[in-house]
Amino acid sequence: MVSRQAAAVLKGVGCEQWICNSEEEMVERALFLASDYKYLQQLRLEQRKQVAHSELLDHAGLAVTLEKTFRSWWLRWLQQQGWPTDGKQQAWRQRCTAEDRAPLTPITNSICRRITLWLGSLPDSVRKDRETRGQRVVELRNLQPWGEPVSLFDREKPNQVFAWIEGGASEESQRWWQHTYPQLIWETEGPLAQR
Repeated sequence: MVSRQAAAVLKGVGCEQWICNSEEEMVERALFLASDYKYLQQLRLEQRKQVAHSELLDHAGLAVTLEKTFRSWWLRWLQQQGWPTDGKQQAWRQRCTAEDRAPLTPITNSICRRITLWLGSLPDSVRKDRETRGQRVVELRNLQPWGEPVSLFDREKPNQVFAWIEGGASEESQRWWQHTYPQLIWETEGPLAQR
């Protein structure tokens, strides 16, 4: 099992030449590499780039392949059940095509998003200051891990919104939020914020 996994990873990064069919072949290849120091050094210099541009790390391509596979399974099941699957009356229309997709571009090594959350009574001076900075002040009723609090992170740019809960948020709800959404971080301020 482990050898098949290793072979799949090597194939995925474009290093099929490293896959060995026997112990003897593996020893031969290791001795060859150990005897040619310059070749080994050249391999080491090129490998990071090769792996970074490999099929193994093509996450967007994998997502498209999975989507097509799930869609073909779904359409096959519909046909087996007698449902129409022609272009006129599509069941489960595709929302976007491959041309519509924006390339995935990581901005930082962290996928965390942060929004300031004021807990407690919001003085007018703080509200006006935030609005002067171009932030939209949004009052939330609670810190439920669904609905409005979650959609703020999706809809808004973090530096353009300032959330506020008049009654504060319990330690338990903050822990629950952090457990459910570790990548969506509330930076708490205000009289009821924990110090």
